[in-house]
This record gives sequence, structure tokens and C-alpha cells, in this order.
Amino acid sequence: MTHGFCRERIMKRFKSLLVVLPLFVFFLGLVFRIPSRVPVLWFSLLVAAILFYAIASRVKKRKFFTILTLLSTGLFIAGFIEFSGLTWLHMAYIPYVLLVAVFFPPLTLLIVSLSIPFLEVRHLFYEGRLHEELSLLGFVAITSAVAFLWRQKSSIQMTRAKTADSVSDLKGKGLDKEPDDEIKDILKTVMFTVMPDAVSLFLFSGGELSVRCSTDDSVELLADGIPQEAIARRQTVVLNSVRKRNSPLGYIRRGRVSSVVASPVMDGRFVLGVLVADSRRTGAFTGADVKAVELFSNQIARVLQRQRIHAEIERSHTGLKVLHDESSRLITSLDLDSVVQNTIEGVRRIAPLSIAFFLKSDRSYELMGTHGFDPPDKRKFSLRNTVAEVALKNRQQMYVSNTRGYKLPILPFDAGSVASTLILPLFYEEEILGVVVLLSGEINPLSSYQIELLEVLCNQATISLKNAMLHAEIKRKAITDGLTGLFNHRHFQEKFNKELNRFKRFPRPFSLLLIDIDYFKKINDTYGHPAGDAVLKGVARIIKKTLRDIDVPARYGGEEFATILVGADKQEAVRTAERLRTNIMTAEFDAEGNKISVTVSVGIATCPEDAKVKEDIIDRADKALYHAKETGRNKVVAWTETLGKA
Repeated sequence: MTHGFCRERIMKRFKSLLVVLPLFVFFLGLVFRIPSRVPVLWFSLLVAAILFYAIASRVKKRKFFTILTLLSTGLFIAGFIEFSGLTWLHMAYIPYVLLVAVFFPPLTLLIVSLSIPFLEVRHLFYEGRLHEELSLLGFVAITSAVAFLWRQKSSIQMTRAKTADSVSDLKGKGLDKEPDDEIKDILKTVMFTVMPDAVSLFLFSGGELSVRCSTDDSVELLADGIPQEAIARRQTVVLNSVRKRNSPLGYIRRGRVSSVVASPVMDGRFVLGVLVADSRRTGAFTGADVKAVELFSNQIARVLQRQRIHAEIERSHTGLKVLHDESSRLITSLDLDSVVQNTIEGVRRIAPLSIAFFLKSDRSYELMGTHGFDPPDKRKFSLRNTVAEVALKNRQQMYVSNTRGYKLPILPFDAGSVASTLILPLFYEEEILGVVVLLSGEINPLSSYQIELLEVLCNQATISLKNAMLHAEIKRKAITDGLTGLFNHRHFQEKFNKELNRFKRFPRPFSLLLIDIDYFKKINDTYGHPAGDAVLKGVARIIKKTLRDIDVPARYGGEEFATILVGADKQEAVRTAERLRTNIMTAEFDAEGNKISVTVSVGIATCPEDAKVKEDIIDRADKALYHAKETGRNKVVAWTETLGKA
């Protein structure tokens, strides 16, 4: 491997010699006056060489080929002077040198200037014009020096202008820039002002020091060194000879580092990081340089402070906007399910965690909605012996940032891996309406600001829930019979119309049951009206319990009830009616200490088998009921054509 490396280096040097060789040949040709003897051949080959070097310089992007291009151009000038024989053409070296001074760096200017005496050596050999050549070379040297000084002055002025612009940009336009861009501008300004080889900013992130920004992309932070020392001492550390120091540098990058300035970036008493400028030169930094680095570290601290404040303002604005939007949605909704879903959505936007929403239902809690986990099959739960119950008993929100040490379960069912929870009881004055539970698999996922927003949102949700419940209660009372709790006559008629409209779109049968309590007047006369009311309530309970959720039971009037059996044909209607009649007949109703038994008669009509018009369906069910009462009561009669002829 070593032999291969040496062989590769030898081949590279050999190729370089081959590239430079034509230049030596042309120089020897100039010395022996070939331009004046064979001008066409010499100038043609020289122009070809100039073009070759120029193209190689453009393609390879190497200074080596640029210098060869300029030297061959100088040979062309010297050859033309030799060919023409005009002495005054020696002045062409002056604009040649000036152009090099304007467009190329000082090292290139020095090489070109030193080449001119070699280009004029032929005049000393053949003509002996020593004084003239020395005068010319002196004049060229003076021109080169003036051009060099002018170039340096212009460079310094440009640097100062750029520095002033950078500082002005930092002061005047800092608010319009992203923090990282502004920090990069500060590091560039440090480079212009202090002239180090590299500037790096190390900041704390997640409790650890790391590279935030650097002018050298090869910088890597180590465990301990000068940056850590500056942070520990909370003051600037200056080392003008790193190699004489026993402690490590603390970071690595390309190139040698001999001088270092490390200034801590402070926000009040807190250390945010450290700004480090370094150089390969020993003793590179003066007292003014150190003060400049400290000044820029203070500027970086202000940028980071502004970034933090901006982030807090942005977070507050976002949180308040979410709170405003979700509160508006809650206020405008009177539907209970919509309030629940809007609350869950609002909570999720503030804190994207798993959510369980419970509403109080008698002595249990009904799970109305979830987010982030699969809900259990069961809907109603007791919250006894859970963390949620503790929060409800204390009547305040409860944030457990780490539940790993808790013996009580958070909820009465498994909601997955839970490491923290926030429980928000929903109280309206002294009444418990429900509870919102947030769950997370991470420890301490919520900030105090998020918890405050969630409390405000849930307070608004509590008011909206109460309004929705009152609205639902008013709506329920408007459509139900106050005594039995079944639908009232008006709402029953609306449901009947909807079922007929549905039948027109989707022709599926349904049946109407008219139910009448036998000898109900005798119960009122014997036991009194309170006993009659107790019987009505008891019969209504049995009807509701016997029928399906999709059926429509109603108090039709007095002691008469009506029921729409959705999707039921006549045979199914008869079976349901018989089951209902049997359940009522075998039941006993307690009326002020009296045990009362009753029977019912039921008339049935089916759509479309018996009729398709509402009035006809009701009329035929009523005739079937009349026939049941006329033929002995306590029976179920379905409409037939025979009844119509009777």
C-alpha cells in the first residue's frame, strides 16, 4: 500500500513536469531569438499552448494552470518585442502587471513580476543594455508594488464595507431573518472582524452540548475541553498556544489549531452555549479580538432569546386560536353527541394524546367517545377504585406525570400502555356531568400551558354539555307523554308519516298495533285515579321493555296505546302482540299497597297487506281492536277481509 502511494505521487509529479515542459521550451526559444527567426511556427505553437493552459484552468479549476496561462502570455509579449525590434514595446509589461494585480491574488502577482527579469535576460546576453534593463525592471517592480498595495487597500475597504453591512443587517434586519440564518451572518461577521480560521457555535439541546452552526463543516464536539471549561467558568477562555496546554481542545476539525477564544453565550444567569473562534497561528488573537468575540456571543444570546420569546408568543397564539375555534364550535352546538365530539377534537388539537370522554348516567358513567385506542364493547362503567374516581371526589383536575408507581388503575378497562394521565372532571355548579381522561405512553408529556388551555376548554364544554342536556330534556318532553314516558300522540303521527315515506322509497312492510287496557274505568272507580296512573305507567314499562329499540311505542290517548313495528309483517306482528299481551297479563302493579292485574286487547293492521294509506291502516287496526273487545277481550286480533264484511 505504501509503495502504491509513492508510485502515485511520482506519477503526479511526472505529469506536472510534462505540462510545464513546453513553457521551458518556449523560454529557451526566446533566449535563442527563435521568435525573430521562425516567427510563424513559434507564435502558432505558443498560442496553442496558451489556449491549452487557459482551457485546463477553466475545466480543472486549479491555480497551477492559471499561473501557466499568465506566464505563457508573458512569453508572448516578450516574443513580440523580440520579433518587432521596437524598444518602446517594453512598456507593455506595465498594463500586463496591472491587469494581473486587479484580477488575481497577490501570490500570482508576485510570480508574474518575478518572471519578467527572466523574460528580459536575452537583452543582457546579446545586447549588454544593463542600465536600460535595470531601469525597466525597477519600474516594473515599483508598478507591481503599487498595484499590490492598491489591491490590499481595496480588499481592506471591501472587507470593512462587508463587515459594516453585516453588522447593519444584524441590527436592522434581524427580525426579518430566521434564527439560524442570523446566527450564520454573525459567524461570518466574526470571520471578517477577528480573521480566525474557523468560528463555531456550540449550544445546549436536550441537556447536551452540540454543534449548532460553524464555518467549518468538519467540526465535531468531544466530551471535554476548552468549550466546556468556558461554560463551567462562565467567562471567556483565551489560549494563544494550545499545544503547550495539557488539557484537550474539546473538539476536532480539519487543520491545526494553535489559538482559541471561547466565550460563553449567556441569557442572564443561564448558559446557552459557547462561541469559539480558532486559528492555526500562535498568538493570533489580541485583546480587541477577544472583546469582539464576547460582543458577538452577546449578540447570539439576544438572537436566541428573541427566538425563545417568539416561540412562546407563537405557541400562545396557536393555543388561543385553537381555544377560540373549539369554544366557538361548542357554543353553537346544542346536540349532545356533537358537543362530545367537538370536545374530543378540541382536546386532541391542544394535546394529541389518547382521550376517553365519560358522561354521568345515574350511578354509572357512559363512555360517549374515545380517541387513540379501540373502545371496549361495554358502554357503561363504574369508576370506583380508579384514579378517575379520585379526581372526581377531589372535584379538581388531576395530572399524574408518571403513573408507573400507581397501584390504582386509571380507568375501569384496559386502554393500552399508560405512563401519564390528565383527568378533567366536568362540574356544572355542584352537579357532576362527566369526566375527560387524557392518556399517554410517555412520562410528563404536557406543559403547564397545555393543561391551562385544556381546563378552559373543558369548562366551556361543561356549559355546552349542560345546555345540550337541557335542550335534549325540553325536546324529549315535547315529544313524550308526561305520565308514561312513551311518545305522545302528535309525535307518533309524525313518526307514522316518516315510516310511510320510507315505505314509498324502500317497500318493506310495517305493522300498527293498537293496545287498549280492558276494564280500565273499573280500576279508576274501584281504586282511584292514582291507581289508574300507576297501571298506565306499568303497562308502558312492559311495552317499552318488550319491543325493540327501532319500534315506535306511544300513548295514543286515555288507556289506549299504539305501536309501529318497523319491518314487521303480519305474522311477526301477531307474535309480538301475543308476547306483549302475555307479559302484561302476568304482571302485577302496585297501587298504594294494592296489587292490581290487568289484561289488554290488541288490534293489528299491516302495510301494505291491509292498506297503504295512513287513515286506512289506523281504521283497520281500530276495527280489529274493536272486534277483540267485542269477542271477549284479552286477545290479539289481526285485520282480515272478514272483519271488513262483518
